Order: sequence, then structure tokens, then C-alpha cells
Amino acid sequence: MKILITNTGPWGTGSFTVTQAISKELEALGHTVKIFFPDARLPSQDLDYFYSNQEKFIIWKFPLEKGGVRLEDFPLMIPDPNPRVKKARTFKELSQEELALYFGSAKEELTKVLNDFQPDIVECQHIWALNKAIEELNYPFICTAHHSDQMGFEYDHRMQKFALDGAHNASYIFAISEFVKNEVIRLYNVPPEKVVTLGNSYDKTVFRPQDVNKKAVLKQFNITIPDDATIISFAGKISKTKGIDILLEANKILCPAKKVHFLIFGAGDLDQTLKPKIDEKYCFE
Repeated sequence: MKILITNTGPWGTGSFTVTQAISKELEALGHTVKIFFPDARLPSQDLDYFYSNQEKFIIWKFPLEKGGVRLEDFPLMIPDPNPRVKKARTFKELSQEELALYFGSAKEELTKVLNDFQPDIVECQHIWALNKAIEELNYPFICTAHHSDQMGFEYDHRMQKFALDGAHNASYIFAISEFVKNEVIRLYNVPPEKVVTLGNSYDKTVFRPQDVNKKAVLKQFNITIPDDATIISFAGKISKTKGIDILLEANKILCPAKKVHFLIFGAGDLDQTLKPKIDEKYCFE
């Protein structure tokens, strides 16, 4: 089977990590997969990998410009920056002309991709914008709900009609959790049987127990933690959508006697994650 996966943004986000993992597993099963996504070619250590693999990655190149209207970067669903694009605007901030440029270019690029690749089905990561172009081109598609798109639905009323059309016209909707499934049913008024919970998984070749000296590993990072302490680790984007603020609040209220330590690893901006002027809610120790 030939499968096209579209993603609202480029690498550096959870949804794109999921997209890559899904494509890897589908290819192992014998399917042919291509991934379509926007990018403005900003510096990144992974840049060459994605731009040199044109057989798999179909990059919708930004900036866009037509008829005196220019769109520098791909827009975001919510004010939660991609780690590679610190100052991108949201869809909500686009003018009507900029939004029309976005949709017109998306349809033009996807028309080429669909004509050349002729996939059997398209999976749209997020119930959002790219499913509009796929729908208008009369291609069967499914959507995956990641919660960030549901946050975008409530944040940006102008985009709701496109998201609703996508949800209603998708063959199925995958939700990454039962919580997200309930959100999808409530926000888009779709029948429960149309929404399938398919939780995010992990790569066992990367995330696996190892027999190491924990104290020696922590020392490499200048981290001093008692030997009998409980360590709770987080690896992901440093953003509010990932719940970093909740972890820091929990760190504040946990009794020191419980010897619980949080280790947080990831890219992002804490200043945009935490609520201003209430630092006393959080503990960074």
C-alpha cells in the first residue's frame, strides 16, 4: 500500500516524531510511505538528513509569496513554538490574505504530490488545515488527534469550520488517548465509533533498561541525587502542552522526605511555558 502522511509542522515536535515512527513501522511491513510537511530551512543539525532524502520527505518550502502577500514561516495552531522556529505566528494571527495564500499553496503542492505518488490513503496528523486540501482533491483520508489540535480548535474560532469539515469527512480519527478521544467526540460532534484510541508507543531499540552505574551517569551531568531517591524523568519538548508547568508545581509541593527528584530533558523555552509573576508556584531545584 502507498501511504501519504501530512504533518502541520516539520521535525522537532511530538507529532512529527510519531509520524517518523509510524512510517518506519509501515515500511517494515512492506508499505511505501512519504511524508509531506512545511519548512523554512532554518538551521538544524538534522537539516541535511531531511532535505537530502527527497524520496521520503516532501518538503513544502517556505516562505510563500504571491500577489504582494508573503508568509515567512509555517503558522502554528497554538502559541507553542516549534523548537526550531521561535517566532512563528499562529493561524489566528494571519490576515485573511495570508490564510488564503497558505491554503492555495497547500492545495497546489498537494495536487502535485497526489498526482505523482497516487497514494492509496492519506493520514493527516492533526484535525486542522491540510485535511481541507486533501478533502477538496477528493482523496480518502484519516486524521490523528494529538490534543494540540483540540487546543487550537478552542483557541482559533476562524479555523473551526476547517477542522469540523476534516473531522466529519475523515474515514476514521485516531486519538492518542482516551482523554483525547472524548475531546474529539465533544468538540467535533462525531460518533464514538468513528474515533479509535491508538496510544503513542516508543522505540524499544532506544528506550530500554540498561545495566549502568546510575551515580556515574548522573555525575557526568553534574547532578547530585541521593542513592535511595526516586527519579522521575521527562524527555520531550519544554512547553505547556507537555505539562512541564505541572511537573514543576508537583516538585514544589512534594515533601522533601519522599526523596523524589524530577529530571527534565528537552528543547524549548521555560519563559513561555510558565505563568508570569507566580514563580513561587514552581520549584526548579
